[in-house]
Amino acid sequence: MGGPATSGAMVEQVIEGLRDKLSLDSAQRAMFDSAHAQTIAARDSMHASRADIRSKVQAELAKPEPDLAAVSAILETAEEQGRSLRHQARDQWLKVYASLRADQKAIVRDELKARMARMDAMQERMKERRAERHS
Repeated sequence: MGGPATSGAMVEQVIEGLRDKLSLDSAQRAMFDSAHAQTIAARDSMHASRADIRSKVQAELAKPEPDLAAVSAILETAEEQGRSLRHQARDQWLKVYASLRADQKAIVRDELKARMARMDAMQERMKERRAERHS
């Protein structure tokens, strides 16, 4: 399976992808819509900040002797801001999940298990291909 960011995002993606299958009631649908809107806003904010980050890094690297500590600080600040936005969106999706009935949670669980099985199978195929190349 992928790293922590991948697996955390997977939960959000699974819930979001199951909207119609979950048969949400009106309160759950409102929470879902709020989480979806926050996810889009977080993504848009991160995309918008990329140009600013890139220009700051390029400006520093254009100097005869760039300060790599400053470059690192710029990138770390952006990473922390992105992580914060992702956590806020994730927390909204976890609230959606908490509001689900047991039968709805079972649908989410089953989809997560299926995705993990697909990822494990893909990883196994990749290992086999690597082993074949190095044999």
